[in-house]
Amino acid sequence: MSEYNFALHTYPFSLIVSNRSNYLYDAVKQLYPATVLGPIAPDTVYDFDLKVERRWLGLRSDYYVGSASEHFRMTNKAHLPAIFEWAFNWSIASFQHHYLAFHAAVLQKGDVSIILPAEPGAGKSTLSALLMLQGWRLLSDETCLIDLQSADIVPCVRPVSLKNKSLDVIRQRYPAAAMALNIPDTIKGTVGYLLPTTISWHGYQQSCVATHIIFPRYDSDCYSTIFAPVSLGQGIMQLINNSFNYSVLGAEGFAALSQLCRTVTMLQLTYADTDEALSLLEKLS
Repeated sequence: MSEYNFALHTYPFSLIVSNRSNYLYDAVKQLYPATVLGPIAPDTVYDFDLKVERRWLGLRSDYYVGSASEHFRMTNKAHLPAIFEWAFNWSIASFQHHYLAFHAAVLQKGDVSIILPAEPGAGKSTLSALLMLQGWRLLSDETCLIDLQSADIVPCVRPVSLKNKSLDVIRQRYPAAAMALNIPDTIKGTVGYLLPTTISWHGYQQSCVATHIIFPRYDSDCYSTIFAPVSLGQGIMQLINNSFNYSVLGAEGFAALSQLCRTVTMLQLTYADTDEALSLLEKLS
């Protein structure tokens, strides 16, 4: 694995990383199992190509992270793992158009499959982490991928990115949870990762059909949990606002979105009581 180059096969995408940092490679090995991480195969077609290079800027030695043709960010060594994960998110959000993509988490338990679209800061990742630790299968914490033909949810299993107080919540509730890395002083504060559970990795290529679309929002000032229906029109508009590529896909995106929304139940979940929110989601059928 020359110069610490590596490939990451997180279905349905394959990522090639041209990397000169053993620090990054060692960190990525903590986040992903050996079954999806390995050397670059010369006869494999990869979806994304990230470059991690050390560049001298004045008196500082910083790292460049970007794709073959697009700059993503400059960073220091300590923040490389977080920047790598964000660059992977950026690659999916910006450059793939095989699937309709939303900024949303996806989890499944039994016959219930929920999509959790949310704006940053709404508590989506914390809620997803807690559901996964209660036995739900994680399909994605960051990006919901919708097949353009069937409208099925295509998984993209990766570590759950947690920040600041969310890290404390998970550690207090689940002291034995499989956490990796603790990266302070990033632009988003302290970042750490909750590793997907065994059932999540076992089903990392298993699609599912959505039964519920729930728009979560944690609000510490909420006196009474709101768990109420969302109209079809309002729900579609919220999904469009959370989509990375709806406008790019045009008619294909509209058809997939229409098919997705035809049979799901849409709900708004606004809460301050996390236990009550989890209980409501567990009762879905």
